[in-house]
Amino acid sequence: MEGGKKWKKEEKKKTLEKSKKDYEKKYKYLKKVAKQQVFINAALYDEVANLERHFVRIKAERKWLMKRLFKHLPMSESQVIQSTKALDALERANPGKVPLSILSPVQPEQEKAVVTKKKVKLQSPLVETNRISPTKTSYKTPQTQFEEDIRLSDEKPKRKKPGTARKRVLPLHLDDLGVPLFPITLGTLCVYDLGEVVSHKPGFHSERYIWPVGFCSTRLYPSMKDPDYRVQYFCYIKDGGSDPMFEIIPEDEPDQPITAMTATACHCVVLKRLNTARGKTATNTGSGPEFFGFSHPTIQYLIENLPGANYCEKYQRQNFELAENTTAASGNVIRIDNLPNLLCYNRFQLKLPQI
Repeated sequence: MEGGKKWKKEEKKKTLEKSKKDYEKKYKYLKKVAKQQVFINAALYDEVANLERHFVRIKAERKWLMKRLFKHLPMSESQVIQSTKALDALERANPGKVPLSILSPVQPEQEKAVVTKKKVKLQSPLVETNRISPTKTSYKTPQTQFEEDIRLSDEKPKRKKPGTARKRVLPLHLDDLGVPLFPITLGTLCVYDLGEVVSHKPGFHSERYIWPVGFCSTRLYPSMKDPDYRVQYFCYIKDGGSDPMFEIIPEDEPDQPITAMTATACHCVVLKRLNTARGKTATNTGSGPEFFGFSHPTIQYLIENLPGANYCEKYQRQNFELAENTTAASGNVIRIDNLPNLLCYNRFQLKLPQI
């Protein structure tokens, strides 16, 4: 009996020792796995933080590139509205994480470095000159150089004289006679008729533009009734006697045309009604030539080559840049060695849009 009890005690002891060893192995394994998970979690956190910083930098670079682009390609009001809505959505999705340089414009006037000028006497005591004091050269980090480029891109360029800036003409397709194929689609702008140049009336041209009678175009733009929707605006240049008459007819209000003596006056009426529909009291400065489309470099080039344009005395011919003869500009398109022939332009065969 005593031997049996002793044997049972030894078996129980062995079982407890074995269980203890098993639990120790499991504990060490779980401790090792938990340690690995902590390191993986820390690495993932660092990677997410780096991606967020990279995302913010890419957004800043995108804005910088957009500003550089819009200096050469003016942006319509509808595109400005879309960009503003996108930035607002970005701020709502990431509150407090989007830098102010993206959500608000840079103010270059407050960041311009002050350059001190010092008068230096020459050998003659009666002659003085202004000399910029030398400044110490310092190393600029890539981020500092990037911010400086954004600041310089925001500075408003000086207005150049008519005809000095080079304007790029798109390689439009031509027919067998060398006449551009209509309608000409340029983004939200669509030109159906270039019109006819009235060179014997001084009021139908200026230093910058020629206003041909019969010019017809359409523009996709926010509706004055409901700015959340876009409608077509039909733009016309008509004969008003000694001066041209500009007219805009919205697609959703064909019985309420907007007429004025200038294209900008028509566009200002549209912007005023849009602000009223949006509940805003601010007034925007319109750009009639851009809205109508006759300020677009390609359209302006075609108007300049219409019959009778050479007899417009006040108009200063622009400096256009045509596409070269490359694979990108192949076929019967406008380029340096394939100029359009608008002497064969017959506007009475064009199909105008119906309101």
